[in-house]
Amino acid sequence: MAMRAFLPIHLILAAIFIGSCNAIVEQCQACQRVSAQLLDRLANEKPKDPLDLRNRLDSQGKRYGKVIEFRLSEQRVHDLLDGLCNDVSKTNMLYTSPEGNQSWAKIAQPGWTAPSKPEEDGRRKELENYCSRVLDDYEDDLIAALKKESGDLEGILCQQLSGVCKPESLTSVKAEL
Repeated sequence: MAMRAFLPIHLILAAIFIGSCNAIVEQCQACQRVSAQLLDRLANEKPKDPLDLRNRLDSQGKRYGKVIEFRLSEQRVHDLLDGLCNDVSKTNMLYTSPEGNQSWAKIAQPGWTAPSKPEEDGRRKELENYCSRVLDDYEDDLIAALKKESGDLEGILCQQLSGVCKPESLTSVKAEL
């Protein structure tokens, strides 16, 4: 009898937990932070030689295979995205204004307050999980945009793909970088 009463409580708690997993404060700004960090990595990317995949030899000893331009390679995408979410969570925090508004930023504006250490750790993990989820959900489309070098990653990622930002709310955070 006690087990029957116990089971619904577990189901309710699980439903609340699953629902809160998708929630993040200020989704649009968090998405902008992810795209800004990716744009920063693109700006600091050093040119690399094409990848030579001609490792096989034919019967005459002649090499055959492909030579792939580095900017179109999977290696480049891996280099850009590897550790991105960790970097985003280390360099950004959710600050609170005197009016109670919250905003993701690298540094607090004058008068804004930072969260307490336990809340800060939770917010950093929340941002890292959000970043991982966004990258996982839109990986193929993001890779295509990176290979096209479309330039407007913020609009593509935050408006077109994830839909968390409206066109008028897209304000670039590039100036902070």
